[in-house]
Amino acid sequence: DAATAAELEVSYVVSRAGWQPVYDLRATNTKSPVQLSYRANVFQGTGEDWKNVKLTLSTANPNLGGLKPELASQVLDFLQVVPYRTAYDKRMKSGPVAMERSDAPAAVQLEEAASLAELVTTVESAVNTSFMIPIPYTVPSSNQPTLVDIGRHDLLATYQYAVAPKLESDAFLMARVTGWEEFNLLPGQASVFFEGTFVGNSFIDPNSIRDTLSISLGRDKRIVVKREKVKDLTSRKFMGGNIREGRAFEISVRNSRQEPITIVVEDQVPISRNSLIEVTVTDVGGAAWNKETGKLTWTMTLQPSETKKVQFKYEVKYP
Repeated sequence: DAATAAELEVSYVVSRAGWQPVYDLRATNTKSPVQLSYRANVFQGTGEDWKNVKLTLSTANPNLGGLKPELASQVLDFLQVVPYRTAYDKRMKSGPVAMERSDAPAAVQLEEAASLAELVTTVESAVNTSFMIPIPYTVPSSNQPTLVDIGRHDLLATYQYAVAPKLESDAFLMARVTGWEEFNLLPGQASVFFEGTFVGNSFIDPNSIRDTLSISLGRDKRIVVKREKVKDLTSRKFMGGNIREGRAFEISVRNSRQEPITIVVEDQVPISRNSLIEVTVTDVGGAAWNKETGKLTWTMTLQPSETKKVQFKYEVKYP
C-alpha cells in the first residue's frame, strides 16, 4: 500500500549456454579396473560473466521437447494428371500436350507428419539426471569452454587382445568395461590412457553400445600375427559354363609376451547376393561362423612363446 525499498531475487532463462560431456579413461595395467573421469565443458555467451557460481548440470535437453509425437494418417492414392494447353497450343489449334502433375495426397500427409516435430511445445522431461557441482566455478561470457569435474568412477573391466589380420596384422589390447549404465553417461569424446601414456581418442555413445563397452588401449607388437594364402589348396576349375575357385587361408598367432594372453581373431568368408554366384564354405577351422555376415571368430588362449595356427577354406562358383 505504500512505497518501500525491497530486494528482489530474479531467476531467468538464457539460451546461449550449455555443456558437453568429455571423458578420461585410464587403465593402470591389465589387472586393474578402468577409471572413468566424467567431466563437462561448460560454455556461455550471454554477455554476463558468471563469477564463482555453483552449477547444476542436467542431462535434459529442452530443445528436444517432451511431448510424444502423434502419427497422422498416411494416405495412398494415384497421381492425378491434369492436361492443359499452352498459349502456343491455343494459337496453333493443335500440337503436343503439356502435362501438369498435382501432388498426391500421400505426399501431403507425409509433409504434415514431418512438420509436427517443429510445432511441439518444449517441456521439461521427467527422465533426466542433474549434477549439482558443489565447487564454485567462473565461466566467462566468451563461449570458451570451462572444464568442470562431475565425478570419477572405477569400472570393472576384462582385458583381451583382438586382431583382424585381413586388415591389419597388429594386435590391439581391448578393455571390455561393464557397469557403466548406472552413471548416466551422454555421448561424448573420450581420451584413453594406458600405463600413464596417452594412446588415442575414442567416442562413448551409450545409445549404440550394449551392456559391454569396448575400449582400444593400443597396439602390442609383441604379438605376431600372419595371414597367408595356402597355395596348395588354391584352385581354379572350369565346369561347363561355370568357374569354380577354391581359396584357403592360414592365420598364425605367436605370443612373445612373458605372460599368457587371450586373443580374439576375426576374419571372413564372402557372402553372395546374386543367385548365379554360389559360395560354399568347406572348412571354418573351428571358428564361430556368422552366416549372415560371413564373419569368422576364433578365441584363443596362448601361453608365453606359444604359436597357434588356424585355416579356413571356401569355394566360389560363378558363370
